[in-house]
Amino acid sequence: MRIVADLMTRDVITLFEDNTLSDARAVMKQKGIRHIPVIARNGELVGVLTQRAMLTVALNIADQIGLKRLERVEAEKLVSEIMEPVGRCFKEDDTLVDAVDHLLTHKTAILCVTRDKEIIGIVSPVDFMRCALFYLKQASI
Repeated sequence: MRIVADLMTRDVITLFEDNTLSDARAVMKQKGIRHIPVIARNGELVGVLTQRAMLTVALNIADQIGLKRLERVEAEKLVSEIMEPVGRCFKEDDTLVDAVDHLLTHKTAILCVTRDKEIIGIVSPVDFMRCALFYLKQASI
């Protein structure tokens, strides 16, 4: 394992920027994920929705108008309103050293891997833990 392609998750679950927060919450719950790349209808990567952003919005809504109305607001609020900018995108042949350095330096939730502005993979801190485990097991043989 030396390049991003060796570690990235290829079957990326995405949302469209005009999906609602209700859609996002359902996908996160169903798939057991905490971060979702957001794409435009033309397939271009435009942002990342994080569980942290979702929770912040939910707490603010509940604080302002009450928990009972949270569901209604989530059904109306668009993902594009709270998604984070993508930042640096990685290519399949970028080194894992560069990727982990970026993750640690910028404390990003996930690293997006793109080809021609379309997402083809993601790398998360969990992926780096799997990588570390692989090398630790190799060292103990």
